[in-house]
Amino acid sequence: ILTMAFPHIGNYGLSDRWTESNKVHVEGFVIRDLYEYSGLDEYLAEFEVPGISGIDTRMLVRKVRTSGVIPAMIEVIGKEDEFLIQKNSDEVKELFKQFNYSNTNFVEKVVEDKKQIFGDGNKTIVLLDMGVKMNIIRELNKRGANVISVPFTTSAKEILELNPDGLVLSNGPGDPAVLTDVHKTIREFVKWSSIPVLGICLGHQLLAHAFGGNTKKMKFGHRGVNHPVLDMERNKVIITTHNHGFMVDRMPDEFHITYRHLNDGTIEGMRHDKKDILSVQFHPEAFPGTHDAKYIFDEFLEMVRK
Repeated sequence: ILTMAFPHIGNYGLSDRWTESNKVHVEGFVIRDLYEYSGLDEYLAEFEVPGISGIDTRMLVRKVRTSGVIPAMIEVIGKEDEFLIQKNSDEVKELFKQFNYSNTNFVEKVVEDKKQIFGDGNKTIVLLDMGVKMNIIRELNKRGANVISVPFTTSAKEILELNPDGLVLSNGPGDPAVLTDVHKTIREFVKWSSIPVLGICLGHQLLAHAFGGNTKKMKFGHRGVNHPVLDMERNKVIITTHNHGFMVDRMPDEFHITYRHLNDGTIEGMRHDKKDILSVQFHPEAFPGTHDAKYIFDEFLEMVRK
């Protein structure tokens, strides 16, 4: 369930060209004030996603900042249904006790089991889809790459059979520790080839696991478009977009840190000491912004073309 901290939502409406996926993936949407003519209500209804407005969202944000990410539900109950409210409350508490975020494979909930081809460039990038944002594909296409998107269940052998010039490990939801088959796929791919690899967000975390590192759940994660990150290789600060609840806690061997978050010092990127493998925790493709980190795609394509 996604809660917006900003109180006024929908002021400038919706546009199909802004969409980053083929559907709405959140299971609920919570806001303070809805602009009447935004089209948001109809948009959520199209995908059968419930929304609720008139909520003190800043109170909710403070609660999450204090308690961490918490289980929640949205339900419509009449004022007269006091017994039902109590009954549901007891049942929900029991359900929440049984729910384990880190044992849930959220990636399989958002990824379609099919191969897709985007663009007709002179270099082929295979993208392992864990819940990819479309602007990753657009940015690769802009730089002359043909992108073949395959589901996260694709093996290293199947990826190599597509004759890629590069491999991108996409963003996606949930705990990277759950995706043990993907850890194996990454290890085998790197073992069997010298093809450059770029990991973004979840892809960054999966690279850490694949090579013996570790991740941990953050209290409430990094969200939003204004996170300052130090590019340690270029000695400059970039403002970046984030949307993740896990972080690399222990670096894998033969990798070094390339980016650091300036607010809390968390690891924001890494590079292999010997191979053409790099990763970032933030979103360099962020659409509509920020655009500070788009040079990472240029860097990756230079590795592909050399």
